Amino acid sequence: MVSPLGFNVSMIYLYLKSRTGGGRISACGGNGFAGGGGGRVSVDIFSRHDDPQIFVHGGNSLGCPENAGGAGTLYDAVARSLTVSNHNMSTDTDTLLLEFPYQPLWTNVYVRNHARATVPLLWSRVQVQGQISLLCSGVLSFGLAHYASSAFELFAEELLMSDSVIKASHNYTLIVYMH
Repeated sequence: MVSPLGFNVSMIYLYLKSRTGGGRISACGGNGFAGGGGGRVSVDIFSRHDDPQIFVHGGNSLGCPENAGGAGTLYDAVARSLTVSNHNMSTDTDTLLLEFPYQPLWTNVYVRNHARATVPLLWSRVQVQGQISLLCSGVLSFGLAHYASSAFELFAEELLMSDSVIKASHNYTLIVYMH
């Protein structure tokens, strides 16, 4: 049975000294007339012998199959990397990223597999120690639609884009620093 509404998942946080064996961790949005948004997973496992399958995508929408629920996020605390992925399910729903830490800096940020991430602030800075990757129809957008101008600074060692888009609202200043 499918619920008329897809439900959102909240958060899963795993803190383990070590982990062995296979398995699946899922914080996927529910299926329904409108797909629910994916959840948040934070994994803090120092010793991993094999990679578990971790899914954080939005749920299927039966009312509009080409618009699944929004992507969830996966944060790996050991690698300090954030992944926003929608498991190749197309969506028009953005995943909000409101704040990026300055100490310690994240190592990598990945937006991929039809995920849409947005930083909806008048002025913001995304600073990572390593790479920002936009892959497989990933979209990263900045700014607020109802303001005439805003600014966004992007600091990274590498910006990798493949079949993806960086979008800015209205009169937007995008400054990219690569070091």
